[in-house]
Amino acid sequence: YGEMPRFVDPEGLVVDAEGNAVTLGDGGVLTLDEPRLRSFVGSLCDQWLDKCVRPQMLAFREGAQEVFPVASLLRFSPLELQRLFCGHQEVVWTAYISQDWLAGEVQEEDELRALTEHIMPVGRFTRESQPFLLLVKELASMGNSGRASFLDFVTATPRLPPGGLPRAGIKVAPRAGTRVWAQTCVRTLYLPEGLETAEQLREALEEAFANAALGGFHEQNLSGAPA
Repeated sequence: YGEMPRFVDPEGLVVDAEGNAVTLGDGGVLTLDEPRLRSFVGSLCDQWLDKCVRPQMLAFREGAQEVFPVASLLRFSPLELQRLFCGHQEVVWTAYISQDWLAGEVQEEDELRALTEHIMPVGRFTRESQPFLLLVKELASMGNSGRASFLDFVTATPRLPPGGLPRAGIKVAPRAGTRVWAQTCVRTLYLPEGLETAEQLREALEEAFANAALGGFHEQNLSGAPA
């Protein structure tokens, strides 16, 4: 089943917020194995959706009702509400820039142009700098998961804001060493000045994304760490 998430302890027992094993109706504990997978999923849904998400949604509805009639939201479809509150699930670099992005008719050259125009090189970087050009090409070739990981690493959210790249305010700055760093508070990605190939950049980004669960390669986590 791969790596155990944090709500499962090393012994394979599903645990609650206090670290206590979740018990079944017969008093036994729930172990994450194939025969009890259905019970695990049921307990997980109860823990996440009923005990955690439901109170939050009820509180949100109560607070929203103080500002506007919640019934007015019925005018919107679930997809429209999702996009209003959470943004678009698919990361399209020409979002809000071109007229055809919602129809899925996105051309790579248009995305390359949008990335070049709306990601800002700073410091010694220019739009002709090799690391910047490599980054633009890599971002255009990424799948949706990679694009979301990049946005999450640099801006602390895996989606583009309303308005797209022009509103994201992403900057790219040079740094020494071989690792890719980020400062989410100023939405700045730090690329090694010595990057020469797409493979070097891809490996550095993958390493940074893989460490995101531990805080990522951000300046406050890497002070004094090797480059």
